[in-house]
Amino acid sequence: GERGGERGRELREVADRERLGAHEAFLEESSRVQDALGALDAEIAAVAACCDGVAGALAAARAQNGGLLAEAGRLQGEIQAAEQRRGLVGRFLEEYQLSPQELGELREGEVGAAFFRALGRVRGIHANCRQLLRTHHHRAGLELMEGMARHQEEAYERLCRWVQVECRGLGPDSGAGDPVVETLQAACAALRERPVLYRYCAEEVAAARHNVLFKRFLAALTAPGGGPGGSGEAIDKHAQDPRRYVGDMLTWLHGAAASEGELLKSLFGTGGGEEPGPGAGAGAGAGGGEQTDTRALLDKIFEGTARPFQVRVEQVLTGPGIGAVLAFQLMDALWFYLGVLRSSMGERATLVTSMEAGHKMAKGVLHEQVEALSRKLVRAAAAPPASLLPSQGVVEWTERTAALLAAMDESPCGADSPENRSIVPLLLQPLKEHCAQCAAAARSDAESGGAGVPDGAEQMYTANCLLGLKEALQPFRAAAEELMVVEADADGSLEQLAAGAVARLVATCGLEERLARIRVYRSEGGGGGVMANDDALRYEALSGALRAMFGYFQSAGSEALPGFKQLRGEKERGTALRRTKAGVLQAYGEVFDALCDPQNGYGAAVAADLHKYSRDSFKRLL
Repeated sequence: GERGGERGRELREVADRERLGAHEAFLEESSRVQDALGALDAEIAAVAACCDGVAGALAAARAQNGGLLAEAGRLQGEIQAAEQRRGLVGRFLEEYQLSPQELGELREGEVGAAFFRALGRVRGIHANCRQLLRTHHHRAGLELMEGMARHQEEAYERLCRWVQVECRGLGPDSGAGDPVVETLQAACAALRERPVLYRYCAEEVAAARHNVLFKRFLAALTAPGGGPGGSGEAIDKHAQDPRRYVGDMLTWLHGAAASEGELLKSLFGTGGGEEPGPGAGAGAGAGGGEQTDTRALLDKIFEGTARPFQVRVEQVLTGPGIGAVLAFQLMDALWFYLGVLRSSMGERATLVTSMEAGHKMAKGVLHEQVEALSRKLVRAAAAPPASLLPSQGVVEWTERTAALLAAMDESPCGADSPENRSIVPLLLQPLKEHCAQCAAAARSDAESGGAGVPDGAEQMYTANCLLGLKEALQPFRAAAEELMVVEADADGSLEQLAAGAVARLVATCGLEERLARIRVYRSEGGGGGVMANDDALRYEALSGALRAMFGYFQSAGSEALPGFKQLRGEKERGTALRRTKAGVLQAYGEVFDALCDPQNGYGAAVAADLHKYSRDSFKRLL
């Protein structure tokens, strides 16, 4: 128990010593803290004293510099106001003045995108000035408009001169895609703003192109490489070949007219190009209503080519060796190109007028050749040859007519064009007159005691000539209508041939006069009396003639009917023979019916008496 108490006292002493150590350490640290706080209070007091000094100094400085700060604030406000004014002046200059660079482009710069942008700016400023006129700044607006108008006029005059110069230098291959042409299109579109300058420019361009084209045409005529397309020999070198010569000139003129027309339409036609670059289109629409008649300009451009072309065409047409075919080919080519150029240049264009004169002259030469050919055919008319085939003159005439029709079929205007249709009847008329004069010559020979020609030879010769012409016309579309007329005339000749053969056969059998009297009685319908009482038509005479005709055909057999062996074409011979048989059978039937008709007074026994010679029997005999 005592050890336990002693142990407890030791523990309490230890604990007391530890607490005492802790308190001593705390006191020591507290002392150091107090010392640090004292030092801090001293420093704070020093800082406070310093701040009081600074505040005093600041108050003194404020009192001294207050005027300067007020002046600085005033100046800052003035600076801000000046900046605002500068911004306003900059915007004003941007809207109402040109920059030095833009002014240089208008006066001296190359005509191009930059020039058109500057010109667009001028138009825009001019339009903006109109707004100033509605405000109290109208005086400034008027001054600015006057300055912009001066710049515009100088730019437009410069642009007009530039267009003239550039158009003189355009070559034959200049067209769409060429930068110069595109710039020219933009320039002409801009010039529409000034109608007077625009028209003047168009006329000057036409005059410049006139000189260029005239020189090119003369070079094409006389210089090597001047043919169509710029290759080959000079066109004049082919003067000995009239068709190629005139064709080359027409082809060259047509090609040049097409290229010049496209150029004029792109420059002066409606919608002829747009100005490139921003602002370039500002006034394009305003002048869009100004249009130029490109046909009149094209006429002026080609005016110089008219005379050389016309002189050469006249030389060709008055030269030797111009036959009907060549005259037609030249006339047709001139007519074709005349239609093309008329639509692009107008009816009264100088070149069109010259081409019309050439076409009229070629048409006159063609008519002269056709008339000469016709006169030669008519003068060659004589009694038909023994063969009754077309004479040599008819054969030559047919060949030349066919050659002319072949040329018509190859016509670029069309084989059935009105121009060609008017010529074809002139070609075919002479053959009828030739055949008629041949028949007259044959009759004249027979009357004068000459050998004459066989029966039906006139109709057979005419039919042969017409059939030869029909055969020659069949391949050609140009003679389609005339072919039907020739076929009808040939058929008419076969009809006349058969009718003549029938008349001769009836006369051979002694029925010619009697058949005529029977027809008279039939036409009068009994008003002329009874047929049997007519001395020429008594039963014995009429029935005897009928029996004689029957006997003639029965005894002669196939030799009784003509064979028409000299007639051209087996089909036509068969047609003539059938018609002859039909005519003979009709004549025989008329006589037989007249004898068997009770109203004619021949009696009831006639039918039985003539039973052997009935119409059917005669038909079987034929």
